[in-house]
Amino acid sequence: MNRHAYNGLKFLIGNIIVVAGALSCLTAHASSLSGERASKGPINFAKTSTLHESREVRSALSKRGLRPCSFESEDKENIRGLYYHQPKAQGTIIVCPGLLIKKEMYSSFIELYGSTHNILFYDARGQGQSRGWNVYLRARSYGKKEYLDVVSAMSYAHFTCPSKPIFLFGFCSGAYHAARALIYLKNNGLFDNLNVKGFVFDSGWYSVRRASKTAPYAAMKDWLFSKFKSRNSRARHTAAYLFYTILYPLFGATKGTLLDSAYWWNDKRLNIFETLRTIDLPIFFIHSVDDDRIPVNDIEELSETIPVHLRNTWWIQEGRSKHAWHFARLPEEYHYNTTEFMRRCVGG
Repeated sequence: MNRHAYNGLKFLIGNIIVVAGALSCLTAHASSLSGERASKGPINFAKTSTLHESREVRSALSKRGLRPCSFESEDKENIRGLYYHQPKAQGTIIVCPGLLIKKEMYSSFIELYGSTHNILFYDARGQGQSRGWNVYLRARSYGKKEYLDVVSAMSYAHFTCPSKPIFLFGFCSGAYHAARALIYLKNNGLFDNLNVKGFVFDSGWYSVRRASKTAPYAAMKDWLFSKFKSRNSRARHTAAYLFYTILYPLFGATKGTLLDSAYWWNDKRLNIFETLRTIDLPIFFIHSVDDDRIPVNDIEELSETIPVHLRNTWWIQEGRSKHAWHFARLPEEYHYNTTEFMRRCVGG
């Protein structure tokens, strides 16, 4: 095989892998991250496995006092959400969801913070009830405008309770979009108008391009392994062998894909590694050393760019929790650590 044919084959395989990774995200992302499939049992806000039926979850949440809300982004996208008002709230928490994760999957925040904080949940554009944007058709431009969802969410929260401090909780891609929103506000002199006091950067990333090299591969691996989860050990070993000897090496071919070319071009202005420190805001980095979607080393390096007096970290050790669902898997620790962070942010 000559060099041009070989490179063409790599290009084709790379695109196939990226598409397969995206499809595996579509079919299994939420369930693989939560570790369980959807359950037909009664809804329990503390168990993500019971929260996949969004309409039923919304009905249950309405009985707890949550009300539907909507707000428009700067580029005219209609963002749908749920708002919980606590009369004696110490502040307002905005939950910025991860890619392809609906707002209802974060319902355990009601159990964790409902007695002390207002909570705003929303579906990012192209997800859940916010349907004006197609994530898959716009994959090549992903990361360009999603931060505007967060800006509009902050504006809504501030308008609703202007005297209460705002705390952003960003998960996976939601952490990245929230960071870009804060940078945007800072650059445009709007940051101080919204009373934002702290930012929880949970399992996030600083570059769409860099995340695209690891996250689809990890999603594919989880999807493949889940197919053999309940079968015999020989089948699981076969799946592992196929993945690590064939798919894993081929994944390097994604550096030649159309997506990577687009992300390379956009990365020059969308990468937040050098700009996150400019927001001058306390940031709590939460990341697992087991996270194979976003390597912890990337976030450790990012955290070191933040001034010491604003930097807070929690590196979750091996075997405890992997990616973006720490609030569900380690609820007591998560609540304690984040509550202490919010208390320090307001000088408590």
